[in-house]
Amino acid sequence: MATLALVVAAFLAGEILDASRDLFEHLWDRFQSVKWDYFAEAENDQVEKLRSSYFTYYVFDCNVSLALVILLLSNIFINLLGSSIVVVFVLIFLLIFAGNARSLRGEIAARTERWHESTQGRPLNPS
Repeated sequence: MATLALVVAAFLAGEILDASRDLFEHLWDRFQSVKWDYFAEAENDQVEKLRSSYFTYYVFDCNVSLALVILLLSNIFINLLGSSIVVVFVLIFLLIFAGNARSLRGEIAARTERWHESTQGRPLNPS
């Protein structure tokens, strides 16, 4: 049972880091824009080259950086707030996940709208 709890906690921590990074992507794109459609529209071998050479390491570096920031901030909050820290973190994580969900929905809407316009709503592989 302890192993399952550890696995679930690790998964949740990873999701928190990924969701946080996703939110920061929009801010970072203002300074150094990435054409994210590349991952959906480029040839598979080109996407795989970028993923294996750069993107995987980029995601790792971002997630480790965010984890360290969270550790530093949690230490500060614990010293300032004491036992109410749990409520603070639940609210922070709620905002992170809700913001990420809103952002992802916007990206999905934009891509599906482009698909609909390019195919006039016809399926690409009619049966």
